[in-house]
Amino acid sequence: MRVREVMTTARLATVRPGDTLALAAQIMVWSNARHLPVVRNGEVVGVVSQRDLLGRQRAERAGATATVQDVMHAPAITVDAHAPLASAVSLMFEHKLGCLPVLGAAPEARTEAATEAATEARTLVGILTTTDLLRHMLDAAAARPADRLPRTVRAIMRPAPAGVTNPTDLIDAAALIVRADAPLTTAVAELLNQNVGVLPVVGEDGKLVGTLSYPDLIHALQESEDA
Repeated sequence: MRVREVMTTARLATVRPGDTLALAAQIMVWSNARHLPVVRNGEVVGVVSQRDLLGRQRAERAGATATVQDVMHAPAITVDAHAPLASAVSLMFEHKLGCLPVLGAAPEARTEAATEAATEARTLVGILTTTDLLRHMLDAAAARPADRLPRTVRAIMRPAPAGVTNPTDLIDAAALIVRADAPLTTAVAELLNQNVGVLPVVGEDGKLVGTLSYPDLIHALQESEDA
């Protein structure tokens, strides 16, 4: 499996370093994205996330107009479109990233000479996010033979902090929970449908026994890709 087979290409939105945070936030809303590549003169120079914008908005009190370059993560860590998916997942784990801008040869590079020239000047062709990885995981699990049941949530969840048994004591979203013995695919679908990053995990008695996050699920995906 290669990065190009899983990455997002449709509605690929970008921002410029000099764009205001308000504009970047609006572009995220328009494109339904939580990460945006930052592009200058066709080159990816950074990445800005929804968390970056929210953090800066909370911190600002002086009224100055901040720009994307004030909060973006730079330099951008990117991946080639033809790279193995497993290596991209490892890169995301190593650097604790929620996305990777994906680079490839420019679409106009049709001839062999143009392709060679594009090797050094690659362009943004997509973005690989945790959501893309989870969707891939869900599709892969659905394609498995019926006798290969998916693992349960309990197999990869993180134990709840000592003394915490009520989901609302940890996460203010009691309705967004998953049971420990539910198939792992159920948790993946819930995260994707609800657009949340962490799910409380409860036992048969309804008490909190752990949490399940994007990194936990992606780690499971990495193991399945390596197997």
